[in-house]
Amino acid sequence: MKLSDNIKNSITKRGISYSFADQINSEDIELGEGVLKSFSIEGQSQIELSQKEKTKLLKYKPNFIDKIANNIFNITPKRTNGEYDIKGVVNEISRIKNIHQNIKGLEDSFNFYKSETNEKLKQSILLEIFRATNKYPNEVIEFLEWSSENSSIELQEWSNLFLQEVSSNATNNTKLLSEPVSNREFVYQPNLEFDVTMPLMFSGIAYTKVGFITKSIPIPPLVFESIIGKAMALVRDDSFEERMVLQKSMYGIHPDGSPHYEIFPFLGTTQILDKNVYKHNYRTEVSRPFYPSGMTEYVGEGEHVIRGVKLSFDRVGMTTTPEKYKIDGKRLVETVRGTFFGYGDINLTKAISNGFKINNGNFQLTPRNNPFTNKSANTIFKGIFYGKLIDFNNDNKLDVNTIPINCDKEGKLDYLGDKTYQKDPFRPDDW
Repeated sequence: MKLSDNIKNSITKRGISYSFADQINSEDIELGEGVLKSFSIEGQSQIELSQKEKTKLLKYKPNFIDKIANNIFNITPKRTNGEYDIKGVVNEISRIKNIHQNIKGLEDSFNFYKSETNEKLKQSILLEIFRATNKYPNEVIEFLEWSSENSSIELQEWSNLFLQEVSSNATNNTKLLSEPVSNREFVYQPNLEFDVTMPLMFSGIAYTKVGFITKSIPIPPLVFESIIGKAMALVRDDSFEERMVLQKSMYGIHPDGSPHYEIFPFLGTTQILDKNVYKHNYRTEVSRPFYPSGMTEYVGEGEHVIRGVKLSFDRVGMTTTPEKYKIDGKRLVETVRGTFFGYGDINLTKAISNGFKINNGNFQLTPRNNPFTNKSANTIFKGIFYGKLIDFNNDNKLDVNTIPINCDKEGKLDYLGDKTYQKDPFRPDDW
């Protein structure tokens, strides 16, 4: 995808933020001066695996590591002479988590993207590159144009999405967003629970209060998935202007490697910005357990769980439903982008002793006040998210609504995804 000279000239003149999500949250999400903040600011070392953590991972059964490797980091574990290469997988996870702090600027990002082979990591980097458009518009646009022609088909479509958004914001023409970012065929099955099952990519910052100071901890997309979970937007055509469901899948919490699911049903209002372009204001209000141990689903000796904690979580989003995807009058969402905000808790004793490393399940959603101490929550987290239809089963067709789900349209957990509504197998009474 190439931008016209007129659009490029508009971008150079206006000097604004060209990300819809960053415009909403421009005062809160800053890129920093000269370098991409998500890669370089102090505290980013929290995503590096220490030798102690590597040793701990090596003690787990292969199935446990396999789940984390495949579902979070897109790593296919190797087997040599029938033996499972756990050490190789753990080292690769460490490399991927550590790579963010070694990227010092835009040029490093470009070079890394071109040489890296892990698609999930490249996708994570691409979003952070796009968010630098307002500071380096010419360089980023040139790179996105290159990526839209020289990357895998998935990354080409992500590049098209970002270029489309730049064009729309630069010309103040929302109609440009109604064009599809993919030219691939798609698969849609009628009469399923949802009309769209779309994975999301999040990038944000956690602001944690430690005494009289606030610690800023950036969370780039792939790290977000490993710490807070993989998110998927679940939408029905007959109700997506008033409601949607977010399913979060977390790995590395259950000792057998099975996923932990958290479901968030959102309600809200929608503004029609243009034909096939919608802006949504959503809020979820749910009850969740809180674990004073500082670890999701972990109750240590002398510690307990507080059940039924009520909390809210806000998001603003924009969706597009190009004509290409309309079937029998149904509007099928192809892309989404937006911003999120909420409160949470990080166990400070463990965080400080670990050098502010955040591991799977160490971050817990809370209301404004910590339900255990009744004091203000020590963490505010906010950021942006993007999503598009993907090829889930590698048949080179976009899967609109066939990615497996683990809840119903009301947001009730269905752990096995078979309408038996089985609860979480570990501590089911908590949820």
